[in-house]
Amino acid sequence: MTIRGRITVALGVTGLLLFGIYAAYQYGVEKQDLRRAITREVRFLGRSLQVSVENALRDRQIEDINETLDRLEAIEPMVDILVYDTRHRLDARSEGSVVPDPVLDASVDKVLAGQPPVLRFLPDKNPIRLVFALPLRTDEGALIGALALVRPLDDMVADLRATRRNMFLEGAALALITSIVGLVLGTLYLTRPLKAVVEGMRGVRSGEVFGGAWVHDAGNACTAWYMS
Repeated sequence: MTIRGRITVALGVTGLLLFGIYAAYQYGVEKQDLRRAITREVRFLGRSLQVSVENALRDRQIEDINETLDRLEAIEPMVDILVYDTRHRLDARSEGSVVPDPVLDASVDKVLAGQPPVLRFLPDKNPIRLVFALPLRTDEGALIGALALVRPLDDMVADLRATRRNMFLEGAALALITSIVGLVLGTLYLTRPLKAVVEGMRGVRSGEVFGGAWVHDAGNACTAWYMS
């Protein structure tokens, strides 16, 4: 491999390595920011619903709960909301909500067993989602049920996929630009100067240096410098 090629490869590898470190850091930051934003969203919605559902559940006004959930479904259709009694029976749920699964059931069981609210990211499940379960109590603190919110993370996955795609394109562009810069710099600062040196050496060997020539007069046994 030529020196110019080595410089190009070295610049490309160094640039890609630095970009890879930066891209990995930025990807991690974006992922954490998205998770925090979704967590705040679900926590806020859950806490806001908790009081109103507790009041309706104490009076066994299930129809009021269903009406509230229907209104929320129109505002925030991505979030599924489910309301349970103390025996883990489903009292109410938003329209089109998910069918309870083992992970959701386990989270609700923990809350009904007296544990604090449960928040779980499920990145390895299909669909990928966030589960938030919290207790429902009377004014005296007696447990009367549980509220569960399930938020799919399809939008977060799509955003992260788009970020990875953009980073790949940016990395490819960086590699192309680095290669071009390496070739140009190699030509300007290595190839041309070395070529000039080689041509000069060839000129010395052929008796021509810098546009002039050494002229040897065999009869007078002398050598003279002649400028062309």
